[in-house]
Amino acid sequence: MEVFDRQMALRQANGDPELVKKRCAAFSESAETALAALERAFTERDSATLARLARELESGSSQVGAEGMENVAFRLAEAATQADWKDATELLPKLYMELGWFQRVIDERACSGNL
Repeated sequence: MEVFDRQMALRQANGDPELVKKRCAAFSESAETALAALERAFTERDSATLARLARELESGSSQVGAEGMENVAFRLAEAATQADWKDATELLPKLYMELGWFQRVIDERACSGNL
């Protein structure tokens, strides 16, 4: 599993690298907002909202080839569905890590012209 699967992102964007750049930038911003909302749902122990938001993040991650985030968001949605707060406690910080890694990879690739 990769932090960023460029080939997947290109497939989702019908082979358009400029669209990949735009989607990655938009996803990066929206993911930060999503993580804040996930954090609120977790703090409030709102399992339904946590599961819904995690599924939305999973879907968005898939669209930009953020495989690591997609996987963790899937696992968080499953934990939330089962109200498994122990797993959710471990998974939420992993989403922050995955987003940070994704943003670094995207920045490095954009700077090298290889996004």
